[in-house]
Amino acid sequence: MAFLGRYLLGLGIVALVLTVFALLARRVQSLRFRSVSAGRRIAVIESAVLSPHASLHLVKAGANHLLLGVTPNGVTALAEIDVS
Repeated sequence: MAFLGRYLLGLGIVALVLTVFALLARRVQSLRFRSVSAGRRIAVIESAVLSPHASLHLVKAGANHLLLGVTPNGVTALAEIDVS
């Protein structure tokens, strides 16, 4: 019984350490993204993968929002989105 208690305690400690590392990694990543994107006029709002070779991207460029289609052949502006 003592073995099981020590095993569960060790497992709990490992789970706690992994959780702390995951939270720290998420925080560092969000701070890094914020510092890189601060002051930029172009930002990718959302992306959707349609197939292994095609995707859609909603991009904010200044005051405009553009829907872009991306394939191995290039990038095509599909629509300008009104977000008002």
